[in-house]
Amino acid sequence: MQWADFLANEAATHSLSPEQTAAFVERLKTENSGKSEAKLASELNIGAAAFKKRMTEVYDKFAQSYPELANSESRGKLEKLRACLTAKYNGGQDAHPTIKEIHQNIPPAVPFEKFVGREAELETLHSSLQTSQQVAIVAVAGMGGVGKTELATQYAKQHLQNYQGGVCWLSAQGIDVGIQILRFAELKFKLIAPDDWELADRLRYCWQNWEKGKVLLVFDDVSDYKKQVQPYLPLLKI
Repeated sequence: MQWADFLANEAATHSLSPEQTAAFVERLKTENSGKSEAKLASELNIGAAAFKKRMTEVYDKFAQSYPELANSESRGKLEKLRACLTAKYNGGQDAHPTIKEIHQNIPPAVPFEKFVGREAELETLHSSLQTSQQVAIVAVAGMGGVGKTELATQYAKQHLQNYQGGVCWLSAQGIDVGIQILRFAELKFKLIAPDDWELADRLRYCWQNWEKGKVLLVFDDVSDYKKQVQPYLPLLKI
C-alpha cells in the first residue's frame, strides 16, 4: 500500500471529515515535511487559520488512538503523529510505536502561536539544513534584536524529531564551547572521557560515541566562526 493510500485509510478509520482529510493528507505527505502550514493552506486554497483549526481537530481525533498526542505542545504533535503513523505503516496495523526521547537542551521559547509571520524563514532554514548528507552549516545572520535566537529556538522545537541524534544548544559566549559539548554528552549520553586527556581527544571520544542519527548543533551568539565554532565540530570522513 502506498503512503498516500495509507493516509486516506487512516483518515477514514478516524472519521475525519472531507475538509479534515484534505488537511491531514497534505500535512503528512512526505514531500511536504519541510513546508509551512501557511504554504500548505495556500495550496488547498484556504486560510492559514482554517488549516490550523482543521489540524487541531485531526490531532484530537487521533489522540483517541495515540494518547501521547493529547499531552504534546502544538508543534510537537505533528512529529509524534508522523512517527506513530510511520511505525504503523511499516510494522502492520497493530503496531503502536514508542516515541523515542530526543536528547536536547533547547532553551525556553515563546508559545509557537505567538511566533507568527516567520513561517517562510523557518521553511528556508529547514531546506538549507537538508542540503548535505553529512554536514550542513547554516548561519542565521542579522542585526541584534531581530529575533535570530528565537528563530533558531522555534526551528529546533518544531523539527526536534528530525534530529534523532539530539539537539545540542551551545553559547559561543562564556564557558568554553568544548566544555559545553562534553557536559551535554555526559548528561544526555553518559559519555565520560578521562579527565587527563586533552580537550581535543575528549571531544573526539564523544563524537565517535555520540547517539546515532542526525544531530543539530546550535551555536548561539557567534562573532567569530573560525575561533568559536570550527575547532569543535566533529571531523568527518568524506
